[in-house]
Amino acid sequence: MPCSPPTPFCSRIADSDASVLRSILTTESESFPRDWQFPDTAKYFQSLMVKPENCFICCYAGSAIVGHLVLVPLRAVKCELSKSDPQILALPDTAYYIETLAVRKRWRRRGVASSMLIEATGEVGKRHGQLLGMHARVSNGLNRLALHLFKGSIVVNYKIDRWPWTGNEESNFLAWTPPNRSSETT
Repeated sequence: MPCSPPTPFCSRIADSDASVLRSILTTESESFPRDWQFPDTAKYFQSLMVKPENCFICCYAGSAIVGHLVLVPLRAVKCELSKSDPQILALPDTAYYIETLAVRKRWRRRGVASSMLIEATGEVGKRHGQLLGMHARVSNGLNRLALHLFKGSIVVNYKIDRWPWTGNEESNFLAWTPPNRSSETT
């Protein structure tokens, strides 16, 4: 079954949406080694879901979530991220950050991540965000995907030799302008 276009849900998730949370937790556990996951993953995602400034973008195949991406205002995570990436402090507080992007194993390399990144970029534009940024692993090609998708819009790109949130793998920090901001200076 082909993956349908990503479906964003950007409002609070009610208790009745426990199945959405379960699906997201399953995708997270399938996508990342245990030592990369948040200490209490369920509690962490529940805390993200109740904040209206955050946005969960999910890609569905039928009724099953096969990938998700979480957007947060950069100002909410900037202090924590700066402990391992001090350069992030130079970015504007109007930027958004991709907190996580996960795709179920059997759906990888089928356009799910691309669809969610494009949808997230549009969502940041609707919110009048100045930039959208993420720390992208080199080993899985996420950095190359973002460079390809947003060529011409990338305004920040630097290497991090050992990003602690991904088991000290090499990563790039990339930030790009959303469509409504591409002609403005950052």
